[in-house]
Amino acid sequence: MNQPPKPIWVRLVLLGASSRGSAVACCLISLILGVAIGLGGLWDRRLFPGFLLLVAALGYWGAIRWMDRHDSW
Repeated sequence: MNQPPKPIWVRLVLLGASSRGSAVACCLISLILGVAIGLGGLWDRRLFPGFLLLVAALGYWGAIRWMDRHDSW
């Protein structure tokens, strides 16, 4: 079967992830840290940008889904 080329956003998100397990681990770490640091930002405004880690988690989740549907690990 002919596999479509990876979009650039998938290549960028999975740049350091060599397997599905490492991508899932990065997704979970980003999610946990994003929530924890972001909630800390409710008390200390300097920590508020920690919510941006939730964007990273969303990127990992999307890239994992793309790889599962269109390519192999």
